[in-house]
Amino acid sequence: MGIAVEPELRSVGFAAAATVGVGIRLLVIGAVALAASCASQLALAQSTGSDNGLGATIMLTKKPEEFVRQWTTSKESDKTTLEVARKVRPGEYIAALVFVRGCRANVDSCAVYVDYELVAPDGSIRYRVPDKSGTSQPGPKSDLYFLSHAIVRFQFKPEDAAGTYTIRAVVREPARGRVVRIAEQFQVVR
Repeated sequence: MGIAVEPELRSVGFAAAATVGVGIRLLVIGAVALAASCASQLALAQSTGSDNGLGATIMLTKKPEEFVRQWTTSKESDKTTLEVARKVRPGEYIAALVFVRGCRANVDSCAVYVDYELVAPDGSIRYRVPDKSGTSQPGPKSDLYFLSHAIVRFQFKPEDAAGTYTIRAVVREPARGRVVRIAEQFQVVR
């Protein structure tokens, strides 16, 4: 299998990077609220879902460091912009970012977990990244989006099949029994 996972993202406010499974690195960042001015961009994402007030959106980008830097240094009222990726070439990376809202349900904190799967054009699951802590945001505001802590980033090699890939994410809030399934597709092109 030629798909590789970025060994690490460099200094943009990441608190830690932990190896998971076969070389997969999950990137852990501080959760910061998304202002209403950026919420319209999330509404345009192809994959959003909800379960009893818990909402989640997945978006793909080639520039997660740039977005995380902008996200972690902005105020809730600032506009942030994510450069969404729909195509990658061998040698390029694509990162999945999950945004969550409505996690607060009469509690002082939010605890969600994200399970990821990378699905190849033939339908086979190329990687599974299960049970990653998405956030444990203290006192979240239910009307704002939060960037999940778990960001996964894949690199494609020349021997990887061209075609449509899917990154699936299952966002779970165990305390309330809520589960949101979301997915986003992209193309690997030559």
